[in-house]
Amino acid sequence: MRFARRLVVGAGLAVGAVLVVVASAWACVPGGGSGKKLTVEPATAKPGDTITVSAPRSAISGPVEVRLNSAAGPLLGTMVAGSPPAGDTVRVSVQVPAETQPGQHALVAVQAGVKWNPAAVGVAKEDGTVPNARRSVAAEDARDGTGLAGVAVIAGLAALPVGALMLAARARRRRSTRLVANGQV
Repeated sequence: MRFARRLVVGAGLAVGAVLVVVASAWACVPGGGSGKKLTVEPATAKPGDTITVSAPRSAISGPVEVRLNSAAGPLLGTMVAGSPPAGDTVRVSVQVPAETQPGQHALVAVQAGVKWNPAAVGVAKEDGTVPNARRSVAAEDARDGTGLAGVAVIAGLAALPVGALMLAARARRRRSTRLVANGQV
């Protein structure tokens, strides 16, 4: 029974440590709070309308493709760091494809070896309303800094104190058992 407890405590501490390390490494991937974030104006457009997608110039190290809904989605345009106008922001005007269904969509930046946070764009019906007008999960996670990395950090941090409490309880039991065995209680 003692071996099983040790095994459970050790496994809990190991899992907690691994989760904290992995989540910390994941959070350091470019785009995770590093400024690699797309913005879009206007936030709502109709199929066929032109929108402006922008990103911080300092975040662009090479050509950045702007695609609709996924990295394999339709190519809308490409941002290049040296493109005018000069300043802190790189912009590209893109057209919302005419066949895009009304609803909430994501603009995804694709750049070799770099993770970007997507931007949300609402594609409106002819009357100007956007069906299911709510933020996409990816865009919401990009805004508030949570998501998989946040969940993993919380799980890892929660596992560490649980493991520590289990070790403390085991040490206390061991000490009291020794005291009883030595007749000191």
